[in-house]
Amino acid sequence: MQILLNIVSTSICYTNQGYVRIYSEVNEQTQIFSIIVEDSSLGLSEEELRSLFVGKSDKNKSKKSKNLVRDSYSGIATSKQLAHALNGDFEIMSF
Repeated sequence: MQILLNIVSTSICYTNQGYVRIYSEVNEQTQIFSIIVEDSSLGLSEEELRSLFVGKSDKNKSKKSKNLVRDSYSGIATSKQLAHALNGDFEIMSF
């Protein structure tokens, strides 16, 4: 539940106008259950996506403006850690 709350909260926070959609799917062959959160925000650049999961010590070496973006998305990094602790997986994509 915490993982979903983190992701939905981040989506709502960065979607000023448009939509946030939540849906689920099950792959019948692999029995993998997925929850997808989709929003109409501007998205993230490749560099921003890579930086989401950088450790705190690395963050402190970065420029202040980039820290603000990463800190705003800290729930994403926490969600990935929680998913892995529960033997799950976590993936983020931006288009």
